[in-house]
Amino acid sequence: MRSFLLILATLLASTPTNIIAQPLPNTKALKLEGDIASHLVDGVDRFLLKQLDHSITARSRYWNRDTSSAAAYSKSVAPNRARLAEITGVVDSRVAFNDLEVIGGTSNGPVQGSSATFEAIKIRWPVIRNIHGVGLMLKPTKPNGKYVIAVPDADHTPEMISGLAPGLAVSQQYARHLAENGFT
Repeated sequence: MRSFLLILATLLASTPTNIIAQPLPNTKALKLEGDIASHLVDGVDRFLLKQLDHSITARSRYWNRDTSSAAAYSKSVAPNRARLAEITGVVDSRVAFNDLEVIGGTSNGPVQGSSATFEAIKIRWPVIRNIHGVGLMLKPTKPNGKYVIAVPDADHTPEMISGLAPGLAVSQQYARHLAENGFT
């Protein structure tokens, strides 16, 4: 084993470095000025913008839309919607339901808070299989008002967007704004 390593070291040491550094046929050394990462990002951006432009023009080959009526349109794009659902993993059909389920604890019940214009009730509804959506139903205090359902976001709880919990500026409490400004 020692003799093999000795021979290998001798061969590597005797190989001229200028031969090792020669580019392969039909290639040349990469010479970029500045930040190489930004060059890469710019190139990817150009490529993706070209692909986006191409997809818009190529879409007509795959989407045979019938715009004669709303029903005809829905029927004509149904195969494309099914394919998109498959690609994105949305293969389960939604569960039909008749009513929202009110969720309440033994200490405070379903009401999570209120304001002068709405009462916030914790609710859930079936989505697929054993998966449920949850949120706050902002029930109007005035008659004939419409309900707002506040659902959680990645960074904000329904209580935050309804103005019932701290963490958001008043201008970002959009569910509360809907409930207080005539949507209810």
